[in-house]
Amino acid sequence: MPTKKSEATDSSADVLEAILDKLGAMDERISTMEKRPSEPPKLKVVPQEADPYSDKPPNMVFPNASSLLNEGDVIRLKEDTEKAQTIMSNIESLRPDVQEKIKSKGILGIVKEHKMTSKTGDPKFRVTLPGIGIDGVYLSEMEVIERV
Repeated sequence: MPTKKSEATDSSADVLEAILDKLGAMDERISTMEKRPSEPPKLKVVPQEADPYSDKPPNMVFPNASSLLNEGDVIRLKEDTEKAQTIMSNIESLRPDVQEKIKSKGILGIVKEHKMTSKTGDPKFRVTLPGIGIDGVYLSEMEVIERV
């Protein structure tokens, strides 16, 4: 606490000077901000994989696709898929016992492992098709018959 009038004036002047310095700095910041262009930032345009306005249901995305099916699960290829139709159109080239099994139970396979997931979110699995070979089959092309 100042004891003399001159001491009070000196400390008041110091405080006033500090306030004016801060106001000057704020004025410089405001001037800098006013000089900046007033345009909003540009939006990034990301290519769209699907049309959200279409009447079709959106593709299902499976974040943990590798856990959907286990090694040893038995699947059947859906009859309306291109893969099944190709196999059926070439059925005469298969062994007779395989032909009989396919005609009676459909095209069955055993899941080996998760292979990948397509851009549309459809998981693909490596499947052994007995008498035919090993092929990649999308989840949308199969139905699960038996889980291990």
